[in-house]
Amino acid sequence: MTLQGAGGPGGYGYHQPPPVRTSTTGPRILTFAGIVVVLAAVAIVLLVALAAASARSVLAPDGSPGDVVTLAVDAPGEGVLELEIELGQGQTHQVFLAYPSRDPVPELSGEILVHGPFGHSQPVLPFGGEVTSAGGVSAHLAGVFSTLVPGEYRIEVPATVDGSPVTVLIRPATDSPGLADGFRSGLTRQAATFLGLLGAAMGVGGGIWWRRRAAARRRAAGP
Repeated sequence: MTLQGAGGPGGYGYHQPPPVRTSTTGPRILTFAGIVVVLAAVAIVLLVALAAASARSVLAPDGSPGDVVTLAVDAPGEGVLELEIELGQGQTHQVFLAYPSRDPVPELSGEILVHGPFGHSQPVLPFGGEVTSAGGVSAHLAGVFSTLVPGEYRIEVPATVDGSPVTVLIRPATDSPGLADGFRSGLTRQAATFLGLLGAAMGVGGGIWWRRRAAARRRAAGP
């Protein structure tokens, strides 16, 4: 019996195995691109959070009253708060003491009084905890009060015990973003979530790919 040569009729052909890919350039690009996408998603989330915090802040970046402040009164003094309230739907308002950040929290010589449109008066209920600072000014949450009817509310602020400067800032406690702002914020959060998941998948996939290519390179190099 005669064996045919390689490649001849009835012979056994030799097929060279495909070359082993050992380059890690592609995996590295995918991995680092995934990391960049994840960082971009984190940055978007932080920017949205900062924007929301800024919109709700009682102080502007330069230390002046923020956009949500409805009344600012220097002590001692008075100010008028004009409110439009639907009957049966009361509002709660927060009272902040704004003072230079280098100074301790000022102590008032008396109560902050709220005089309603029908002559009734009520003190501000103590309620502390929140402190924010901006532009060399600190704002300390001193208390809250509620309003039930529309009209003018006169806020009476006493002097401080030691005569130090302080400004009383009033902010609605129930202030919330508008529908359009909430919709845009929701879309932004969804986009950030999608980018985060995409970047994580790219990073994990690229890392596995990179590891396999590196192992193939070591095997190709031999002992």
